[in-house]
Amino acid sequence: MGKYICIDIGGTAIKYGLVSEEGEILEAHERPSQADRGGPQLVTNVREILDAYLKETGQIYKTTPDRDKTSIPDRGETKRVCAGICISTAGMVDPISGSVFHSGPTIPDYRGTCWKQILGQAYHLPVEVENDVNCACLAEALAGSGRGCRSVLTLTVGTGIGGALYLRNEDCGGIYRGFGNAACAVGYMDLGGPGRFEEMASTSALCQRVAEARGEKAEDWDGLRIFTAAEEGDQICIREIDRMVDLLGRGMANLAYILNPECLVLGGGIMKQEDYLYPRLRGALDHYLEPEIAKKTRLAMAAMGNRAGMLGAYYHFRSMRENRRGGDPG
Repeated sequence: MGKYICIDIGGTAIKYGLVSEEGEILEAHERPSQADRGGPQLVTNVREILDAYLKETGQIYKTTPDRDKTSIPDRGETKRVCAGICISTAGMVDPISGSVFHSGPTIPDYRGTCWKQILGQAYHLPVEVENDVNCACLAEALAGSGRGCRSVLTLTVGTGIGGALYLRNEDCGGIYRGFGNAACAVGYMDLGGPGRFEEMASTSALCQRVAEARGEKAEDWDGLRIFTAAEEGDQICIREIDRMVDLLGRGMANLAYILNPECLVLGGGIMKQEDYLYPRLRGALDHYLEPEIAKKTRLAMAAMGNRAGMLGAYYHFRSMRENRRGGDPG
């Protein structure tokens, strides 16, 4: 059976590996993304990853007058042949064209990058591309904390706050993308404060507030240090975590009132502090939701961890291929 090269492109790291047709991650690796150098650098880095994999399998692209396709190994290696390239990426993505149509300032010159065209022409392999939070949501809905639920809202809390909604009926399931492929851009919500949702309730906002309260640099603080200090009784860190929790509770409640998900999954590195955060977040959500709605809204921490982007990219690839064949995309 073929294997799929799955690549999760983030602002800090590129996670990549091989996934089987059954959705099993066979191997996983990570390298710096160098996203601050811009979209062209990301393309270079991704092509280096693909070149290495395809060289290993003997599936090297060569252009010849009579053969303009990826060469297929004939040395008993067909079981390792790449069957497709699955991309998860930061930024707003048009899954049909496989291009990034909007990207924040953390990745300059990334808007307009058409992964499907670039990689398809370079390697003559099927390519599918999806937004990274949508991929994480797919992974949680199909294999993680939201498995078995008909509606799963996933929020990822980190440098910013991303969101995605998975919906399933009797026949099929998938990500709700909205008319312009921009649904659940929750970080841009206005909660009536001095900034957008992600400018007030993200991990980066937490670090900024703690640093300001201490007269220190924000880069000297991260989530782990803040939670360690809070558990040791640091009142500034405790106060700012409580503030972040309240803001997240308000944002989650607003989304729950509109979308009424069966399960709300929280991801991002900061959510590894589950013992500290979960009871506080559950309390904040219950505070802002009407009791009858709150008791029917399950809150869960993401289960897939660093694997979510790669696995979700594969699920998206499979869904797009099945849609084209008229099959069930769920």
